[in-house]
Amino acid sequence: MPSERGRVQVAVLIIAVVIVCMLQSTVAQYQNQCRTPDQRGGICVTVSQCPRILGLLNQPLLTSNVVRFLEASRCGILEKKILVCCEAPENTIPANAQPPVQTRPPATTNAPFVQTRLPATTTFQQTQRPVQTQPPFQQQPQRPAIGQTTVGSRLSYEDRLRLLPADCGIQYSDRIIGGERAQIDEYPWIALIQHRRKNGDLKFHCGGTLINQRYVVTAAHCINSVKTSWTLTNVRLGEWDLESTTDCSTSYGEQLCADPVQDIPIEKAIVHPSYTVTRMLVKNDIALLRLMRLAQFNDYVQPICLPLAPAERSISYDGKRFVVAGWGQTEDAPQSRYKLFVGVSGVPEQACRAQYPEANIDQTQVCAGGTLNKDSCRGDSGGPLMYVGQSNGQGVLFLGGVVSFGKRCGLEGVPGVYTRVNQYIEWIVSNLEP
Repeated sequence: MPSERGRVQVAVLIIAVVIVCMLQSTVAQYQNQCRTPDQRGGICVTVSQCPRILGLLNQPLLTSNVVRFLEASRCGILEKKILVCCEAPENTIPANAQPPVQTRPPATTNAPFVQTRLPATTTFQQTQRPVQTQPPFQQQPQRPAIGQTTVGSRLSYEDRLRLLPADCGIQYSDRIIGGERAQIDEYPWIALIQHRRKNGDLKFHCGGTLINQRYVVTAAHCINSVKTSWTLTNVRLGEWDLESTTDCSTSYGEQLCADPVQDIPIEKAIVHPSYTVTRMLVKNDIALLRLMRLAQFNDYVQPICLPLAPAERSISYDGKRFVVAGWGQTEDAPQSRYKLFVGVSGVPEQACRAQYPEANIDQTQVCAGGTLNKDSCRGDSGGPLMYVGQSNGQGVLFLGGVVSFGKRCGLEGVPGVYTRVNQYIEWIVSNLEP
């Protein structure tokens, strides 16, 4: 009879052979001929090489038919990247060569409304997480400056525009699934804003949106309308699961784990100088947070696009489809463990005024939502309202609004109110510094 050691060696050899065969099979699928779900001839390539699949993924909402088409397009996995059968792929290379290295462009976001709600703020429970620390973390010696617009460096408006990334707002995901839970790498510009309470506890009370490596857009009420005993501390980027130490998800038997979250101290908070809040109205509810160090872009941390072009700054939002996303209230709990998203539609200004007759809703604001139990509960105060637009010939996500206020979450016919970002472009850009 074979010895115990001999049996172990045989088992190890069998496992090694199986792994090699699996790897060879996967590599063999790449660049092979295949059939698309509509029975057309295609080639098995990565998602990034297939314009048709990317176009479907760029849609803000995926119908069940689109989801089925995407799932039926799968033809394998290569180096943790899903392969799809594509009728007209781009940048194909010989089958025996390695697929191109993907430098992933920025992604995009969405967010719903929340009542100006920092009286009744949602508190996000924090889990101890591995944190990306490059460069080394430095504790702020004091509370970040608030309400100061530093224009010390004499940059022109055009110079400041160049501080915004050329690549932004690209919804880029290889995991092809649908549903209200965002994928682990979806909406990678969404930020969580941390406050230190009087008792020393660190809690997330607001959201925000990353627009370049140094700045996050949020709501002014997240800074000036919180309790005076709370202190702004950090911005967290790259979060998905609030309760895990390492974010991982599984799709089609493939486990994908995110890079460590980035907790970055806040160097300065810049509140719009005309921010006003009363019991009945809120105006100019927008602010910028300057990070103490550069955010490191990766698959899970990317900037969203700002609506800079004239066409984006004059667009009508009536009936427009938006996305809101975050960890906000759900039907069953005051917050979600996972990042969620949902689609909402823009509401005409007059209809919104009818719901908020004393709020003096105007062109600096946008209203969206109003579907029972389905809309504005999904985002966080200060978080993003997003929509799909065009930039350089491709679909990208733009920051359309900032969650400002609303009535009780998810009421039928009652939209949420957002600060309309395209009315504040000059103010945002004029406050950017290198």
